[in-house]
Amino acid sequence: MTRDDLERVKLATKIHASKYEPLTADKPGTHYAIVRTKDTNRKYGGGSAIISVYNPKVEGTQYSSGRIKVQNGPDSIEVGWTVNPTLYKDSRTRLYTFTKTANSACFNSLCNAIIPERPDIPLDYVLEPISTPESSYDRKFMLFWDPANGNWFLKIDEDDKEIGFWPKNVFTALANGANYVEWGGEVFSPPDVPSPPMGSGAKFLAEDTKYDAYCRKIKIIDENNNVVNAVDTEIFRDLDFKQYDVKDEGDTRKPTFEHLVVFGGPGGYTGS
Repeated sequence: MTRDDLERVKLATKIHASKYEPLTADKPGTHYAIVRTKDTNRKYGGGSAIISVYNPKVEGTQYSSGRIKVQNGPDSIEVGWTVNPTLYKDSRTRLYTFTKTANSACFNSLCNAIIPERPDIPLDYVLEPISTPESSYDRKFMLFWDPANGNWFLKIDEDDKEIGFWPKNVFTALANGANYVEWGGEVFSPPDVPSPPMGSGAKFLAEDTKYDAYCRKIKIIDENNNVVNAVDTEIFRDLDFKQYDVKDEGDTRKPTFEHLVVFGGPGGYTGS
C-alpha cells in the first residue's frame, strides 16, 4: 500500500469507528434505518440476510451501506455492501467487513482481524449487477459463530461460500457468541453536508421490493446452532422518516421473502 492508501484507510476507519460513540454535537453525521433484536440476554450464533444491492450517490467522505451486524459488548462485526470513496477511491458498490474490538477497529483484513480464505473473492470486490426498478439483485451475507472453536465465519451467496474467518483470539465478548443482531441501512455525512441517499434512494418506502432496498429471509442462529427466522425484533431510525425509513414486514409467509425488512430514503439531512 502507498502512503496515500494508508492515509485513506486511517481516515475511513476513524469515520466509521466514530459511529460507535453516542451521536453528539461534536460527532454528528451517522444515521440508521434498521431492524434489530430486542433480547440482549439471549445468545446468538450469528445471523444472515439476503440484501438487495444498490449504488447510492455519495460524495467526499460520505458513505452509504446495506449490511448485517452482530455485537457483544465492545466487539462487533459488520458485513454487507458499501459505497465508500474514502476507503476505495471510487464510487462502486463493494463487499466490505468492519471489525471492532475493545482495542482496534478496521475494514476488511487491514488489521489482520479476518483471515481471507478465497483469493478469487477478495473482501473488497465489486458487487455487480446493481438493482434498478426494472430488476432487483441481491446477495446473501451470513456471519456464523462456531461454538466448537469460538471462531466467526463469513459466508456469502445462496451456496454459503466461506470466504474468511475471525479467530477467537481477536475478540473478548464475541468469542462466546453474540447477544445482538441488526439488519438494514447506514449512512454517514460530515457536518453541514446534506446526508446521502440510503438503499434505493426512493423518496418514500413503497413496501414493494421492486422499489425499496430490502433484507429478505432475515435469520438468526439460535442457541442450538439452528438457522431460524428472526423474531422479537424492533425497528430503529434516528431521523424522521422523510430522510430515512425502515419497515419490518415480519414473516410474509412467502418462501421467497420469509421475514422481510425494507429500508432506505433520499437523505438530505443536515445537522447533528
